[in-house]
Amino acid sequence: MCFINRVSRYDATGILLFLFCLLLALVPAFAGQHDTGTSASIFSPLRIVVPEQQAIMDDIVLPDLTGRIQTIRGKSGTIFFVTFWAAWCPDCRREMPAMERLYRRFKDKGLVIMAINLMDSPDIVRAFREDYNLTFPLLLDQAGETARRFSLSSIPTTYLLNDEGAIIGRVNGARDWDSDESNRFFELLLSDEAPSSSAELK
Repeated sequence: MCFINRVSRYDATGILLFLFCLLLALVPAFAGQHDTGTSASIFSPLRIVVPEQQAIMDDIVLPDLTGRIQTIRGKSGTIFFVTFWAAWCPDCRREMPAMERLYRRFKDKGLVIMAINLMDSPDIVRAFREDYNLTFPLLLDQAGETARRFSLSSIPTTYLLNDEGAIIGRVNGARDWDSDESNRFFELLLSDEAPSSSAELK
């Protein structure tokens, strides 16, 4: 996970990013939620934190690189994979290729990836997308308002939301999103037999 770790290729405002990450670190992360620690949970192989109670998030309304506004509302039968990242974060860069493979595998089965960039310029995000050949939406949270609503404390952090906007899981740090465990998890999560709530998934 990254709090502040600059990489020279992607210039950004280092002092501003440091202050932003320091502010986020002081916010209690994901209050009222914990890792179930049960081997029976399908979340366990990926070390996904499951909330005790589902929190319905306000709608995510952010522009992508074309200026088009992306939202999570009105998309039934969908699982939203909302990940927060920055170009200067090594762990973020490390997990992106596997995330792209996951997206290509499941995008026609109801998986929507929304990769929310924290405070990099659009030009930096555009160069990052080209370098990594990413096809899922990269959204711009240049003021950090969406990150604050999620009580973010480090990146990469990924939230899984159902089609009602309820958080069903959180992942701190990078994962191999194209692993066998990940593919099995999303196959179940996106299947017709998938449980409707995180409580049923425990």
